[in-house]
Amino acid sequence: MENVLTLMAAILALMGSPGPVTLASAAAGAAFDRGAAARFVVAATTGTWTVIAIVALGVGGLVMSLPGVAPVIAGLAGAYILYLAWRIAMAPPLGALESGSEAARPIEGYIIGIANPKAYGAMGALFSGFPLIAGNPLSETVIKALLLCACALIINLTWMQAGVGLARIMQDPRASRALNITFGVMLVASVIAMLFL
Repeated sequence: MENVLTLMAAILALMGSPGPVTLASAAAGAAFDRGAAARFVVAATTGTWTVIAIVALGVGGLVMSLPGVAPVIAGLAGAYILYLAWRIAMAPPLGALESGSEAARPIEGYIIGIANPKAYGAMGALFSGFPLIAGNPLSETVIKALLLCACALIINLTWMQAGVGLARIMQDPRASRALNITFGVMLVASVIAMLFL
């Protein structure tokens, strides 16, 4: 039981702390209506679930060990996150979305989930540490994967709700615009911090 509590504390610290998906979830909650934000967040979480499967199966380590692949993947992921940060920063204030305006699409959420460099590091640490079941690696991997999937959804929806709450407080269009820009900048900063610090 102690190992489960230690694992849960590590999950909250690694997955719940600010990073590309959590900040994008909060930003979506602040920048877009609840339905569009929820679709984006569920898609981003599905991307995280894909990362969980990749790490659990050992595919991530295999691909990243190929010569020259890691920098290309990191560059593509970074470029995409910059694009999404721009979309979030330039989103109209909440309530100002016109019928023809386009919120972040679910596919964009999925891409940020799977392109999130923090997720690969966090999942690697969570799968390789915190033993739960001695002598049964398959059961341990399945239990950890299910636990991580559930936590990812809860954490991302919580961040989205925090963004919704911030947007309600900041109803003034200038304050709302400043909030969107702040989330965009924080998204970029989180990736820079992970890649270079």
